[in-house]
Amino acid sequence: MRRWETYEAFIAVVECGSFTAAAERLRLSKSAISRSVSSLEARLGSQLLFRTTRRLAPTDLGRSVYRRCVELFDMLAEIDAEAMEHDASLRGKLRIVASDSFGECYIAPLAAEMMRLHEQLEIEFLVTDRTIDIVADGYDMAIRYNAQVDSSLKVQKLYELPHICAASPEYLLRAGTPFTLADLTRHNCLVSTFEACHAWRFGMGRTQKTPNLSGNWCSNNGPALLTAALNGIGIVWLPELYLRPYIKAGALIELLGEHRSDPMPVWAVYPARRQAAKVRAFIDYVKSRLPAAEGMTPEPHLAGIVRPPVLVA
Repeated sequence: MRRWETYEAFIAVVECGSFTAAAERLRLSKSAISRSVSSLEARLGSQLLFRTTRRLAPTDLGRSVYRRCVELFDMLAEIDAEAMEHDASLRGKLRIVASDSFGECYIAPLAAEMMRLHEQLEIEFLVTDRTIDIVADGYDMAIRYNAQVDSSLKVQKLYELPHICAASPEYLLRAGTPFTLADLTRHNCLVSTFEACHAWRFGMGRTQKTPNLSGNWCSNNGPALLTAALNGIGIVWLPELYLRPYIKAGALIELLGEHRSDPMPVWAVYPARRQAAKVRAFIDYVKSRLPAAEGMTPEPHLAGIVRPPVLVA
């Protein structure tokens, strides 16, 4: 293994905390990672890691070598970024992890658009509700609702996501129209189990209210909640981006518009010690395209929705 590769393996082991995780990150075998680090220690004539059955940590010298290695690899990344920007093309793999259906419905299509513009770019796209350690797992960036990160990460706001309340005409004909927040407590509310959207927030700033709501349909998935609303099951509270095309088509009706809440920010999170040209380019592209994302959501007649019959009291 070449000298730079042994340093890269050492960095991965320190950041991931284990040979197994480092091997997964670099897509090598655990034995290859172990041999690489042992080779580096033999060449330097010093121990860089404490190894026990339960713990792996850098020695004092190991921490010093790690810091210097990070600085050197950051310089190499900057050289690559400058060269790529001069060439005006993007290449290599971009690993992205995105939260829930927002990533599936809006970020993934934009990533596909960007790949058409940069044929040498490779994208690996993970959608999950779990919080991924993007440094340990080797991701270049994450799209999250939560901006609370440690010092190893940076954040940049991508978008502000206003939420609105809506229901189908069939549901409102059957159950009546809520005109106040208190009215909502008497309705079937389609509840999200996703933490960022679980509590329905109404009003701005310090006057914001979160009524205690309940219903017989809950999901951690935006499209599943939207489907239930379109089928007349109850009232939904979702990002306006999801609902706007259906409201324009008359399949849903916005409710309690005067109680709209502060929009929820969506953040790009990436390692503080590296921001490759492709990461910067992707953030800029998403920020420029998200305001026009309305057209990405299928119209009701294309969504495979089974519309219930109108129930007359």
